[in-house]
Amino acid sequence: MVHMSHRSVFRELPPVVQEELTKQYAVQRLGPGETLHRRGETTDRVWIVVKGRVQGVIPTKVGSGRVQVLCQTLAGGLVGACCAWGKGRIFQCDAAAQESLEVISVPIGIFEGLVRDHAEFRQAVTRDLVSRLNACMSQTVERHQAVEARLIKVMGRLLKEHGRIIPLTRRELAQLASTTVETTIRTVRKWERQGWVALFWGGIRIRRLQPFSLDRSRS
Repeated sequence: MVHMSHRSVFRELPPVVQEELTKQYAVQRLGPGETLHRRGETTDRVWIVVKGRVQGVIPTKVGSGRVQVLCQTLAGGLVGACCAWGKGRIFQCDAAAQESLEVISVPIGIFEGLVRDHAEFRQAVTRDLVSRLNACMSQTVERHQAVEARLIKVMGRLLKEHGRIIPLTRRELAQLASTTVETTIRTVRKWERQGWVALFWGGIRIRRLQPFSLDRSRS
């Protein structure tokens, strides 16, 4: 049961059910930049990330090449929760792999049966969906705030997900905060001078936790 990650919602299923499920899912692997699904498509499956990171994105303006990040899914998370849910639903965004990605694909009928028959699994799925909904709502509210305040809140959420080492580029951080790469670079360099963060190739290390506290950012 290699793919039944301890961080996945599947950890709440009885071992015998997990074993049976290994006979029913499919494994998919994508390279960086490849899409798991595109806007306008429908599906009869649910995907769960095993390794890597995938973002739900939409173009900010036709032909601009820029995208707005609606959600991000890490290992153990459900893909597409911010774009569509359930058989026949139309995806409202693309799901793009940000690095080498491995997911398991479960038919929606089997997944719905697990939700119906196993209370702890149902609760884990509900928690995952509520967490993503809250993140999407927060992004909507934050678009009306100053750019640095948005970036601080994004960093606070990433700190909770990743710990002190944030494996995102400045471009990806800008997309999550709905701002420009140039503004993000200026802001992050200011934080570096203040001793809040240290920069490295492809990521950011948080040196001081307090500026990015989610409790502080709500005040």
